[in-house]
Amino acid sequence: MRRPVLTATVAAAALAAVAFGPSVQLPTTSVDVATAGFTGGPVEYVGTLPVDAGAALGAALHEDLYFVTTPRSLTIYDTANLTAGMPTLLSTTVLPGVAFNEEPRTDGERLLMYDDLNTTLHLFDVRDPTDPVEVTQFETGTRQHTWACVYADCSIVYSSNGMMLDITDMANPVVLGDWNDVPGVEVEPNAYHAIDEVAPGIVFVGTEPLYVLDAREDPANPVLVASGRMDEVGMRFAHLPFTPEAYLASRVEWPVRTDLDDEDDQGEDGDGEFLPTHDRWGIVSVETPFAADCTENSGPLLTYDMSQVGEDGTLTIADTFRISESGIYADGLGNAHTIGCFPFAFEVHPAYSENRVAAVAWTEHGTRFFTIGEEDGAITEIGWFVPVAGGANDPEWIGEDLVAVADTVRGVDILRVDLSAFEGED
Repeated sequence: MRRPVLTATVAAAALAAVAFGPSVQLPTTSVDVATAGFTGGPVEYVGTLPVDAGAALGAALHEDLYFVTTPRSLTIYDTANLTAGMPTLLSTTVLPGVAFNEEPRTDGERLLMYDDLNTTLHLFDVRDPTDPVEVTQFETGTRQHTWACVYADCSIVYSSNGMMLDITDMANPVVLGDWNDVPGVEVEPNAYHAIDEVAPGIVFVGTEPLYVLDAREDPANPVLVASGRMDEVGMRFAHLPFTPEAYLASRVEWPVRTDLDDEDDQGEDGDGEFLPTHDRWGIVSVETPFAADCTENSGPLLTYDMSQVGEDGTLTIADTFRISESGIYADGLGNAHTIGCFPFAFEVHPAYSENRVAAVAWTEHGTRFFTIGEEDGAITEIGWFVPVAGGANDPEWIGEDLVAVADTVRGVDILRVDLSAFEGED
């Protein structure tokens, strides 16, 4: 684990009062007793939205609307006019127990939430964010877990487990098929979890193996264009009953370059390069759920070299970052784990190409901030917020320097990151 260079923001006398013993090197962190959290690096705690405390699982941002999902509710906030860094509550809709809706998807009109336990896809009309309306509950029959909008308008959606749907008419979804039937796709048993649309019609599938599918020509018949694996970095534990060795891709992303002019086109350029408007490095977070405390086998954050997508189709690991030890909150480490010690959801900064910064929810280890090297994909930690007795699930950048973190215990924490030190860095 590479440690960030941190700046002290609390008086030495306050830290010295903690009985660590004379031989312990005191960490350079900031603590706010009222918020029960510790920060390190260029990270500042702003406040907490407690509406979804005890259940916040997933989040999504579309333009100025911030959506938070829990098994019991859908909450929508306005981020257009932040008051002291805090968004404005627009609505909270009570739900009848929609379990494990980890990653809602929306285009600002449609919103998808999935109930794993009852294998039901809930489709909402959110055009009026003060009064969202559930249009239908579509029974998928088998567990499909997370979903991705294949196109920007969410008319076509794929699940992490294979189902492909046309939801142009949300009241009457149409099954298009199963991407498991694509030639060359062969997912290992129980290795389904994540999926993300990384460009219109291009889907990054977080399975083992990982796959990139091209659905631009025909969304009912996508084509396999690349694949890679996670297991070479060593994730092994035996705490889940459904498989003796379990690790899952929590989230997958292939960031879009933000340093291009508007006239740059998606797709292949004149030299045959596949998606030249994307960064070279893909990012994958790997979870080892419910595997107790941190070890050398805990799930890592990975970067992948995507330069061969569209060429020989090989995804290769560029760098690995994992937290392999538990510790004390003041040192930026969680001291005990129920969810587990692994990166869950993450989100790159809206100006990622310029500052290379990503926010990562690391369960009981709080929210960590990293830079991804432009030249080599190297992962470097720059700071963190670790709440006492929290469980960070899903970060979203709701402002240039503001991150909202859905936390299972606390609700939503709002953090501010000083990005001035990272502008233009590799």
